[in-house]
Amino acid sequence: QVLKDSKKLKSMRSNYRNHLDHGLEGHQDAVIAIKQAIIGLNALVNSLLLYIVKFIKFGCKMLQDLRLCWWLNFFLGDRAARWSAQLGGGLR
Repeated sequence: QVLKDSKKLKSMRSNYRNHLDHGLEGHQDAVIAIKQAIIGLNALVNSLLLYIVKFIKFGCKMLQDLRLCWWLNFFLGDRAARWSAQLGGGLR
C-alpha cells in the first residue's frame, strides 16, 4: 500500500511539474509577443517623430524663422531621444 501511494504521489508530482512547465511555456510566448509588439511600436513612434522633425525642418526653411525652428528642434529632438530611451531601454 505504501509503495502504491508513493508511486501515485510521484506520478502526481511529475504530472504537476509537466503542467507547470507547459504553463510557463505559454506565458513565455505571451511575454515574447508583448516584447515584439512594444519593439514594433517603438520603431513606429521613432519613425513618426523623425517625419515630424523633418517636416518642421522643411517648414522652417519655408518660414525662415530660425529662432522658432531652433526651439522646436531642440524640444522635439530632446523628447524623441528620451521616449526612445524609455521604450527601448527595458527590452535590450
